[in-house]
Amino acid sequence: MGERVLAFAKLELDPSVYTKSPPYPFEVKKWKEWQKSAPFENIDNVNGWFPMFTLTLVGIVSLNDPPRVLVD
Repeated sequence: MGERVLAFAKLELDPSVYTKSPPYPFEVKKWKEWQKSAPFENIDNVNGWFPMFTLTLVGIVSLNDPPRVLVD
């Protein structure tokens, strides 16, 4: 049916760790590797890591995006 739900969350990061200058090297493509560092004792040693837990839900949005007919 093409129905989707998006959830939005927030988390305040420690500015002494997640700096603007020099910019903290956020790495969002390697998040699956972070699971290997569970239970997060040594996670600070993973370059580009940022917390993905204890997030605060701020809202959800429901979308209706039905499939489109393919045109050749």
